[in-house]
Formats: sequence, C-alpha cells, structure tokens
Amino acid sequence: MRPIAPTLALALLAAGCTFESTEPESCSVQQLEDGSTAIRCGDGTTAHIPATEACTVVENGDGTSTITCPDGTTSTVGGCSVEGNDDGTRTITCADGTSVTVRDGEDGSSCSVADNGDGTKTISCTDGTEVTVRDGADAPESCTVTPRGDGTLLLTCPDGSTRIIPVEECDGTLRGGDFANAAAWELSGGARIDTQAQGDDPGVLRFDTAAMCGGAAAAVQRVCVPPYVPGEALRLRSRVGLRGCLDGAECFGGYPSLLVGGFDVGFAASGPTGFMEHFSCLGENHYGRAFDVGMVAVDDRIAPACPVRSVELEVDAIELEPAPRGFCPPPGTIFNGGFDAEGGLGWELLRDATWWFDGTDREAQLSIAAGSCGAPWLRGFVSVPAQPLPNVAVEFTARGNAGNRLALYLTGHTSLEVTATGEPQTVRRCLAPTSFGNTLEFGIHAHNYDSETGGCPQAVDWRIDDIRFVSDPLCVANP
Repeated sequence: MRPIAPTLALALLAAGCTFESTEPESCSVQQLEDGSTAIRCGDGTTAHIPATEACTVVENGDGTSTITCPDGTTSTVGGCSVEGNDDGTRTITCADGTSVTVRDGEDGSSCSVADNGDGTKTISCTDGTEVTVRDGADAPESCTVTPRGDGTLLLTCPDGSTRIIPVEECDGTLRGGDFANAAAWELSGGARIDTQAQGDDPGVLRFDTAAMCGGAAAAVQRVCVPPYVPGEALRLRSRVGLRGCLDGAECFGGYPSLLVGGFDVGFAASGPTGFMEHFSCLGENHYGRAFDVGMVAVDDRIAPACPVRSVELEVDAIELEPAPRGFCPPPGTIFNGGFDAEGGLGWELLRDATWWFDGTDREAQLSIAAGSCGAPWLRGFVSVPAQPLPNVAVEFTARGNAGNRLALYLTGHTSLEVTATGEPQTVRRCLAPTSFGNTLEFGIHAHNYDSETGGCPQAVDWRIDDIRFVSDPLCVANP
C-alpha cells in the first residue's frame, strides 16, 4: 500500500473513522522521529502523514489518540481501513458501514475540514477538490455497558472507544422527557422545543409542516440503561398529538418515527385535538447499553403528504419508566404465550375480546355477532432474542369459522392476513433481522366488514393460543 498523503489523512480524520479493521486489535497512532505521523492497524494497513503537515498526536490511554493539525481540526481516531484504487483514489471504510472514495492528495495539497452540524463534515482542499462525508462518530450502533465491580461501568462503543463512567450516569433516565427543559435534546432540521407551551404539563416538542416535510428534522438524546434485573423491565412512554388536520384520518402516514437504538418502535398520534399515549418495551439491544432515543422525520413516510397537508405534530412526553408487572416480557422472550398464568397476565383484550377458559386451558376469543360490525383485539409484546433461532418466526395457533378473517400486526413488519378453514391452523410470520434484539408490539385483530355490501353479515368466532418463537425453514435468511 502506498503512503497516504495529507488530503486523505485529513479525510480519514474528518470521517470519524475509529473503524474496525479485519484484525480485532485497535489501530495505533505514533509520532515518528522525522516529525511525521504513522497510523498502523492490526490488518496491516498503514497511513502516513508527512511532517509538512506538522500534526501533533496525544495518546489517550484507551487505545485511541487525538490528532491536532495546523488548520485547527482535531479528531480522535484509532485508524481506518483504506484500499488503494487503480485511478489514484483511496476508499475509506468506517465503523458504521459507510465508505467514501477521495483523491490520494499526493500532489501536496492541504485540506481544511468544516463541521456542517448535521452529522457530516466537508473537506475542502487547496487543489479545488471538495467532498462531504458522514461523521462515523454518530453511528447508530449502540455501546455496551459492563459493570466493573467498583461502582463504575465500562462503556465500549462500536468504534473501539471506551470510557469509564459512574453507575449513576447509567441509570436508565431519559432526561428532559417532559420538554420543560430543552438542554437534554439535540435538535436539527427545524424540530423545536417550546418550554412554555402547555400539554398535560409545560413544554412540548414541535414539528411544524416545514420540519416534517424537510426530511431532516429530529430530536435525539443518548440514554444509558443498566443491565436487566429480573422483574424490573423498562418501557418507553410517548404522548403525541397532531394539529391542523381537518380529519384525523387524513393525517395517517404523515408521522415522524420514534427510534429506539435505531429501531422504529411505531406509535399512534391523535387528531385533531388531544394527545394519544403509546408504550413500547426495551429489548436485549437496550439493557446494559447506551443508545439513542429520538423522534425523527422520515421522507418515505411523510413526503407523500407534504404537498397537500398542513400538519403540526406535538410531542408532550417521551419518557422511560418502570413497566407494570407483566406488561413487558423479559428481554429475548415471549411471556405467558399460552395465556394460562394468572388470568392471561401480559396480554390485553380490547373491543369486546374475551378469555375462553375450560378449567385447564385458556384461549383468547375474538367474536363478532352476525350483522354487527366489530373489531376485537388481542395485544401484547414479544421480545426477539438478539441471537435467535435460525430462520426464526413467531407462531400461534388459531381456529375460526370457515371464511372468518383476522390480521396479525408486528412492529416493523407488514400485516399478515389469515382466513379461517374451520379447522385448527398454525400461523407463522417470519421475523426480519431488524427485529433481532428488539421488543415488538404483537396484535391480532378480527373483523367481518364486507367492502362489497358495506355491511358486516358474517358471524366471527376465533380462538387464539400458544404464541411462541420457532425455527421455520421457509424463513430463508430471516426475510
């Protein structure tokens, strides 16, 4: 590999590339006798910054070093995986999976780096070239937290950086969740906090139409949660409302996403007045880790609504709180999937759904009388293991009158429609890899509406039981 000249060296720093090389050991930075700087990685890759750049290096004692260069830029790095290309460019690959190809810079040009404030940095060089790269420091992967036994915790992040923090800093508290104080949140793209606005209490987070349609609005903060303690599950509570909707139905599909550690937990918003409360449970990806919680505008969900709707979304609260007993399953499990413990503890029946019990076995009964339009629901949570069974699916048994219909809803998955045969059926839904380590809302909804007649002529009687995780060969690569 040829030496890396100043342009690439500065690009490497600007990209926030404390990257993972093909070898597990971290990269090191050394000041050489001739005044130049060398970055050497465990996979054999090296980067060399000539003495003419006069960058200084301070080792931090945690496997990383901070480099300060004459243009005033600084960056803490462990090294980068760099490949030389035949056209004189180099490709840098970072810990968050992003990569960027930049000029080699061997013509001696120097570069400066500007922070754009949106998670990217722009590298401008004296030879007229310019490139904007993503700052790898804000990669979505969460950091792990390990108790050290002395009242402190070791925080280890995907970029290889580590930090020792007091236990009280990793207490599972989401600060400023009532939005009475804006300091705890990182705002971008037009999201704003009005500390004087009145929801249930002072303070709301606002996304106006411009912010929702801009595609970059977000309110984010990093939360550190201690390792899971049996019986002490945590849930996330949000209260969201819409303003400016002529009809609540017109606003569906125009919501930002509530992301927990990069996973969209989904939520409902009321309209046109009031707030709707929504709950989600933490999973294996969250306990004993530091991760981001944020409300983020997502183009593909919002953009179709933007030309014709004037909508303002208000968030009155986003808070982490202890979950009531049985509300959230232990991470990586399905709790009481047979409904037999404590009267169906952990599961909720809505809209006239009932329990059927013969003295030994309990099932959820979703029934609708002929001629009566109804929508009985069974709802709960399933926590997918971070390392699940091969080709994992969630399964349940169902028995309904021939022709009866129901729908299965899972956070992060398209709905699955099922038609009854009159005999017991085993229903399975393959789980996407994005769900691994997360807790999903699980809902089964029966209905009898006939779109052709506009009525509800059919009687419905479903029995649901035995919700569990299974391995299904048809779920190839967990699609």
